[in-house]
Amino acid sequence: MLSEFKSYAVGWVPSAGTQLSEFACHARFCKPFQLTPGTDLHAIEQRLEEFAADAEPVHLPRLTLRAMGNGLYLRPSRRAPEAYRLMAETQLAMFPSMGQWPSETPRNLALRVGTLTGTRADIATMKRLDIQLEAALRRAPVIEDLALLGDLSCGRGWQLIERYPLIGSSTSRVAPDTMTCLGPPLLMLTGLGVAAEPTAGSPNMLDSASPTH
Repeated sequence: MLSEFKSYAVGWVPSAGTQLSEFACHARFCKPFQLTPGTDLHAIEQRLEEFAADAEPVHLPRLTLRAMGNGLYLRPSRRAPEAYRLMAETQLAMFPSMGQWPSETPRNLALRVGTLTGTRADIATMKRLDIQLEAALRRAPVIEDLALLGDLSCGRGWQLIERYPLIGSSTSRVAPDTMTCLGPPLLMLTGLGVAAEPTAGSPNMLDSASPTH
């Protein structure tokens, strides 16, 4: 099954049982990547597991709903430097050949929960989501584990492959039932197990070129 995925990513998927998990959303900590010929995915899984064992859970501020570009995202209500550091350190751990603070690290944590159409219907969509998310946003979330995500069909939908608990987390490593997540188009990095050629014309919603959020 793992070999069937076209691309992979590492990020955060709200834990099962939390109200945020009902929205099947995720935040990526690095741009999606493809395995180069001869690369064993298990080597990447091992690196991710070792990094997670040394990282600590991150307590986020409460999230708020914001429109960015053509999407609706949940974003921290104030700066979250611990989350940004975890995102950058995750990428450095996964792709150490970069050898520096990664310029490709998303500058902001954002979980996509909807799409905008550029019409008046967007107002109704935001109001509806505000109501649906009211209870979920009352409590500040915690990043307790890192998620390995797989994409079967070129950015059309991400699936949760496995979770890697951060040290001090109450969760344990688990390979869950497949869960589809919404995700933007793909770009590919260079580094361990990563294809060298980017997909042309594939913007990344969480990359530094995204609208400031």
